[in-house]
Amino acid sequence: MGVFKCQQCGECCIILWGSFEATRDDIIRWRRERRGDILGHIEIVNDHGNVSGIFTSKSCPFLLKNTAQNRYICMIHDTKPEHCRNYPNDDVCLNFRNDYLEIEEQQP
Repeated sequence: MGVFKCQQCGECCIILWGSFEATRDDIIRWRRERRGDILGHIEIVNDHGNVSGIFTSKSCPFLLKNTAQNRYICMIHDTKPEHCRNYPNDDVCLNFRNDYLEIEEQQP
């Protein structure tokens, strides 16, 4: 399989939003960077020393659609959450998987 190249379809941001939390390291980094714009969208939880952030918005407020190019842009790309930075952790995104499955189903 080749190297993953993001097509900026936005599917991961749209579908997976709300299925993960901001990590302790994310929160520390955003505080250090004074990113109130990001911190304002999370509720910080301290569960016996395990700190995380639950995103409070229904969709990612930092995902911007470029309608001219039919692509999505992450407005916080340089400091996005750990989960987003590591996606896809198996080098296959949801959109690629769906395209691949459709091709496989068409094979005789």
